[in-house]
Amino acid sequence: MKLATIFLVTLLLFPSIQLNASEPQIIAGPYLQNINSTTVTIMWITDEATENNIVRWGSMELENAINATEGKIHEARIEGLEPCKRYYYAVESDGAKSKIYSFVTTGCRNLSFIIYGDTRGVWDSWRNASIVASAIEKENASFVIHAGDIVRNGGSEKQWITFFQISSWMHNKSMFAAVGNHDLPYSSFSTYLSLPGNERWYSFYEGDVQFIALDSNDASNLTQFLWLMNELSKESKWKIVIFHHPCLISGYHIPSLPLKLWMLLFHLKGVDAVFMGHQHYYQHMKVGKVHYIITGGGGAPLYSAGWSPWNVFSRTAFHYCRVFAGSKLKIAAVSVDGEVMEEFMIS
Repeated sequence: MKLATIFLVTLLLFPSIQLNASEPQIIAGPYLQNINSTTVTIMWITDEATENNIVRWGSMELENAINATEGKIHEARIEGLEPCKRYYYAVESDGAKSKIYSFVTTGCRNLSFIIYGDTRGVWDSWRNASIVASAIEKENASFVIHAGDIVRNGGSEKQWITFFQISSWMHNKSMFAAVGNHDLPYSSFSTYLSLPGNERWYSFYEGDVQFIALDSNDASNLTQFLWLMNELSKESKWKIVIFHHPCLISGYHIPSLPLKLWMLLFHLKGVDAVFMGHQHYYQHMKVGKVHYIITGGGGAPLYSAGWSPWNVFSRTAFHYCRVFAGSKLKIAAVSVDGEVMEEFMIS
């Protein structure tokens, strides 16, 4: 009883003794989401819930600050930025601080971006997904689009954290994504990412390009189909559609009837290129004027590419696609060792 009294008095007289507990740690990120010419979302994850979460940012120094959400997953939206300008930022959670990173807002004269899919690297402890991520980090791209199956099990917090940890390019490049079957449930997908619209299907514009991301897990959804019809009726020089399950294929998974109806819309509404995942290889197919690209070489175990009557080129390899949008749409499939496996232009 006497010892307990002494201990209590000591704590009251020297309250700093209570502060020796370990500080929280930033275990994933910070990573960028939903960037455009004037805004960007910054997210990060801590190993425990924190209350005081801040993003410090600026064009020269970190002269500005904005609060982020509490808990373990933190999110802050910065607005009022200038197009095509570099900004610097760092994040802080209850004393835990990140390094200083930077990003460039969109709206630049030249638009280049990366599209790839199927990173879910649990099978090899994320080895090949890490190699692909390192190759993407070297690219000078405005942003990156993921065609789905980011993780193997969407309900696993550990897998999402690992993906962000190996994807260090996300410190400086924003990622948009289409939801894959392995990314389900939707609640997890929307928890770890911050995307436009309802996050399952959405569109955004950059320069002369209209980007449309769809949820092929729910391809028969009439609301999504009617929304797609409306979006494809809008004017743009280039129309690019991204979703996970291929509507045209050479093996393994057979396309569903709703996906075939999507194809009809693509042809009627003048879509230029459709990027898909799900099949773990690279394949370029063409029907009419529409180019269909399967880019599922982000790190998941590879499949044999096979052949189809619509096939233009295919290769079984870990890879990503580099796209440049100008007077023409230039698309290159790049292996992790830098080899341009295929390159073609749409005019």
